[in-house]
Amino acid sequence: MSKVVLIRRKNESDWISCQSITSNLEASYKSFIKDIIIIDIESDFNKYDYYKKAEEILSHNPANIIFIDHTPHPHQLIKSLFYLSKVELNFTFHIFGDFTLQSSHWIGLEDILKQTNNKFICASHKQTNLLKNLVDGLEENLFTVPFPVDTNIFNYKEKEISNEKFRFLYSGRLSDQKNIIELITLFNHFNLNINSNTELIISGPYDDLGIPFLGKKMKSGAYGLTVESLVERLNNPNIQIIGNLNHDDLVNYYQSSDAFISISTHNDEDYGMSPAEALCSGLPCLLTNWAGYTSFKLYCPSSVYLSPVDIQNHKNLPNKSDIIKKMTFLASSKLSSKQRFDLSTTAQSTLSISSVTESLREIAEKDFTLGKSLSFTERFKALSSSHIYSPDTPFLKASNGEYNSLYKDVYWPYYEEEINEK
Repeated sequence: MSKVVLIRRKNESDWISCQSITSNLEASYKSFIKDIIIIDIESDFNKYDYYKKAEEILSHNPANIIFIDHTPHPHQLIKSLFYLSKVELNFTFHIFGDFTLQSSHWIGLEDILKQTNNKFICASHKQTNLLKNLVDGLEENLFTVPFPVDTNIFNYKEKEISNEKFRFLYSGRLSDQKNIIELITLFNHFNLNINSNTELIISGPYDDLGIPFLGKKMKSGAYGLTVESLVERLNNPNIQIIGNLNHDDLVNYYQSSDAFISISTHNDEDYGMSPAEALCSGLPCLLTNWAGYTSFKLYCPSSVYLSPVDIQNHKNLPNKSDIIKKMTFLASSKLSSKQRFDLSTTAQSTLSISSVTESLREIAEKDFTLGKSLSFTERFKALSSSHIYSPDTPFLKASNGEYNSLYKDVYWPYYEEEINEK
């Protein structure tokens, strides 16, 4: 294969999951592309910096330029590349959850994307449908490939001592749209009234993001204070907040837990590295049927349990009684070591770096098609305008705190019960 350039950000993302994704994607590409060049870009680059970086990239005469990070958005670099290049350019974009948040940058590239060859790779089926909802003319240039998991780290190893109690584990950011307060409240009810022989472990850093696009912002430290005050008030020893963990400690908790649980309805939940790592570690998962989470049911159908989502009290939330029902089932159906090993093997057959590599190799070998038929839909343009003119409340309906019709127009693929792959 001819020279390929991978574009990533120089400084690691603030999002731990994105750090893993970028690193694992790089490993996937390096495993089958011999002549690969890594180019770093920085968030504080000015136009001249991008111009010089474009010159450097084009000096390698790359057959493909692949973007494997979520920020900074490559619009300025692409403009410089298009201006300087004397041949047709081939771009491959790995799409992250902030695609919708970067709508104005993408729309500003529409004319260039019509004159270049492009492939778009989404991490989940519902995200692929989201792009179909926002971009016309992708046709054969849109693909679904999960973000890879490093299964040298995340796999199943039989533990010698079993927990006395059935352990539910949540790992990831602790934020409002991840519904940590709701998770704690639901588990407390379940533990006190249905199955006392259970415990909930919550691991991860606090995030005060709130629900910013409804204008619901939080002061620094506010969410952590809210969570810890709730746990203190409940005074339930079966609920533990253990903070952010390094990889080794996180692996130990994956090994010693019995099920992973996340009831996140984050509007940018395009995938879910924590559920992917949990499945590769042999943990069954209880998740919302929301956004990227839904694809895990396709990969591990007998070990992923999904609960429907709808808007309740001005917020996306799962069906509480359904969550309780599935928690009850999981806690009464603990997997054996053999079953966990089999689950880990099944998950790795789709989610490991080596498995994703084969999918990326197939895409890389497909011919590029000129993007002349590409165009952004009116709802995507409306989204861009809303972010520009109402940056703090682009999805807010008047002043009553509800999601507006634009949000529902943009994100309706995430609400679908079944995955439509057509």
